[in-house]
Amino acid sequence: MVNPVWIAAFGTLISATTLILTLYFRWRDRQSRMKIDYYLGEDPPRAWAIRAGIVRTSTPHPVAMFRVDNTGAREESLLDANITLRDGREVHPFTAGNPPRPTFLHPGYPLVFYVELRGLSRELVNRGCTGTALFDLVLELGNGDLHLECIEIPDVEARAERRQPK
Repeated sequence: MVNPVWIAAFGTLISATTLILTLYFRWRDRQSRMKIDYYLGEDPPRAWAIRAGIVRTSTPHPVAMFRVDNTGAREESLLDANITLRDGREVHPFTAGNPPRPTFLHPGYPLVFYVELRGLSRELVNRGCTGTALFDLVLELGNGDLHLECIEIPDVEARAERRQPK
């Protein structure tokens, strides 16, 4: 025979566990989560090029292409995208409309945008970057969250002058 006290205790434990898990998943669903990937070169992945509105699968000039995927459960709005150098200075290489701001990032529908690699590299060299340029792509969302991805451009001077990187 099972003691009714143990049954009540077990029921309370199950209820408490359910409550904790429910609260955790609700909290987790309210958090913004972004996955940021990038590509440098002339032949971006075909799906990226199509998503960015490039008709051909290759571009006439090398590009720095960025893919932002909202992996969270809710729609987010993108207010700004910029580059932050290691010394804290900001670079704003994205023209109005690339990416469109504000724009909505729907879960499962990535946003792809790009900038010509030569122009970006020239801007980085003008700001004092040499060798392998390291910087953060910073996305500012409407709720105030910032998402960063470290980007690396090898031999930034060669890319600024349209030479082949070493």
